[in-house]
Amino acid sequence: EYSGEWARGQMHGPGTLELLQSGDVLRAPFRDGAIAGHCCVTAPSGITIEGTFEGLTLQGRAIVRQPTASSPAKAAASKPAEPAALTARTAGKGWYDGDVDCAALEASLRDGRGLRIVRHGRGEAMLRNGDRYVGEWARNVPEGEGTYTYAELEEQYVGQWLGGVRHGRGTLTGANHDTYDGEWRGGVRCGEGTQRLGSSGDVLVGVWADDVMGGRGQLTTGRGDVYEGEFARSLRDGQGECSYADGSAYRGSWQGGLYHGEGTLEGLGGALCEGSWHHGEMVGYGRRVHESGEEYVGEFARGLRHGKGSWKDPTIGAVYEGGWAEGLRDGDGVYKTSAG
Repeated sequence: EYSGEWARGQMHGPGTLELLQSGDVLRAPFRDGAIAGHCCVTAPSGITIEGTFEGLTLQGRAIVRQPTASSPAKAAASKPAEPAALTARTAGKGWYDGDVDCAALEASLRDGRGLRIVRHGRGEAMLRNGDRYVGEWARNVPEGEGTYTYAELEEQYVGQWLGGVRHGRGTLTGANHDTYDGEWRGGVRCGEGTQRLGSSGDVLVGVWADDVMGGRGQLTTGRGDVYEGEFARSLRDGQGECSYADGSAYRGSWQGGLYHGEGTLEGLGGALCEGSWHHGEMVGYGRRVHESGEEYVGEFARGLRHGKGSWKDPTIGAVYEGGWAEGLRDGDGVYKTSAG
């Protein structure tokens, strides 16, 4: 059904054409019975697409608008469920300015089955939840190079996409200046990459899988400590060596970011702790030497001298061998001094 201007028995001039089978409405200038110029197509659902048409063929870029959500509940439901992933449904909710599949659009207008808009090429989209994407598209989702800004999370990803998810090389920057620069697969960190933590200044460099770092890598803390060794779940775990900013160093086994297993902590001025560790504290048999020369060799518990052990302090010429409890001499033991 057409209403508008005519000339020589043909649609000619501004007019409105409604496709009765689909209900799509086209408002455009007509020339010799065909669209010629800027056209706005509105579907019964309220979706509109605007651009320059020759007949039913779009020429170049288009602007696509979605109807505003009718209720807060519907607006909330329009948010992508997963920040790393976009489906054709979630990516299509909002405003879009860019390339579309012109053949698919023309076919949908001709067959009368309803307006079909496929974002394909390069374009910019603003989703209903305020998220923004600028970059390449394929089959209605981000694919190729692009920048996605997450409004609520205050994050931005710049890099490669595949099928609507972060995939390839890219950089994710957060509101607190956390930054990951490296490889992605299926929307998560996977492959070689560098994570910088804005709150602490820590920098993790290594291989990632399922969003955590594992295997051999390096951690440089904001204080200037440097660890090189094995990781699990982004924590120091396994064999490794940490050189601290104050000049001390630990070499040995780690678990969950703490000394755990056999290891040696070397401090300043000859200070030393070597032996077994449990969650950051010495346990079992070990040796502790203080900067003053005081030395203990024996059993530990919770980081304290506990059990059987020998102690000496050359500064006062004293030695003790016997029992200990929570860092103090306790039970049977022999104490001697240089004076006898």
